[in-house]
Amino acid sequence: MTLSKMPMETEPPLSDVYKIWLIMGQVYNAMSRARENELRPLGITMIQAGVLWLLTGLGRPASPAELSVMLFRKHHSVSQLLKRMEKQGLVERPLELQKSGAVRVVLTEKGRETLKQVYEIGTVIDDIMSGLTPEERRTLRSYLEKLHENAFTQLVEKPPFP
Repeated sequence: MTLSKMPMETEPPLSDVYKIWLIMGQVYNAMSRARENELRPLGITMIQAGVLWLLTGLGRPASPAELSVMLFRKHHSVSQLLKRMEKQGLVERPLELQKSGAVRVVLTEKGRETLKQVYEIGTVIDDIMSGLTPEERRTLRSYLEKLHENAFTQLVEKPPFP
């Protein structure tokens, strides 16, 4: 049941701003669950798919610290994530890149193949977004980009926006 359809005897004292924020959270959570379900057969999570996508987009080795900023996650969480991905054979830390003392990760062939499969099976987000016209999607994106900018001005550290 969505917030907007929830039966209530009295309306909680929420402004339109908070109602929008709550609905955005529900939409994100529902879309994330749907995407996680879609990725499950590949044995990876959304965040792992994000790492594969970022490493491909960067086109170069990346440090856990660099990825943590781009993923908006804590450094130690990304380090643990990368260790799990290394065990799965999706990324590796080549020894020749570690001589400087800084950890760098790269995609493996399995990581590249997995990302290719992520793209091939990826329909759930398109299906969800198909309820919007191209014009509505452009408008929504414009609004979300404004909110993104406003939200990150409230933070000390601003991660890059892909």
